[in-house]
Parts: sequence; C-alpha cells; structure tokens
Amino acid sequence: MGKSFLAGLIVGLEIGGTAGFFIGHFWGWLVIGLAIAFFHRPIANFMIEQEASLVVLFRQRGVVLPSIPRRETVHTLYFLTGIVMALLEVARIWFLAR
Repeated sequence: MGKSFLAGLIVGLEIGGTAGFFIGHFWGWLVIGLAIAFFHRPIANFMIEQEASLVVLFRQRGVVLPSIPRRETVHTLYFLTGIVMALLEVARIWFLAR
C-alpha cells in the first residue's frame, strides 16, 4: 500500500480543473505532510534499506562512511517532517483566510 498509494495521492493532487487546482494549491502540502506523518514507518524503512545498500556499495570501493542512523531515529525524523509540513500549511491557510 505504501509507494503506490503515495504516488496515486501525489498524482491526484495535480489533476487539472478547478477542483484539482483548489486541492493542489490550498491543501496539497497539508495532505502530503499528513501522508508522510501517517506513513512515516514504511517510508523510513524503505529509505534505511536504500541507505544501507549505498553505504555497503561505497565501503566496497574504499570510501569510509558513517554508519546509518538507528531505525527509531529515522522514524522520528520522518514523522516530525510530516507534522511540520502539515502545521506550516495549516498556518499558511489560516493566514490566507484572514
């Protein structure tokens, strides 16, 4: 459900027409921020796997890289990123509505 759902969500936000403009322009970052906060664990797990494979690849070629962060740390970072995006968009909508 993770990657295909997020891709469909992002494509759905960019639909043309008045409804698509309203959703994409005023609510797009809010929905994306909430989606990142809601799906922070699968997103973080995917990114950790990709980063681990890159670290192994570079280490095989002699490049010294620090170890990847702990799984809980990455989960927290993605959750906070989604919440901050959503809160900033709520603040922007509130200021535009005033």
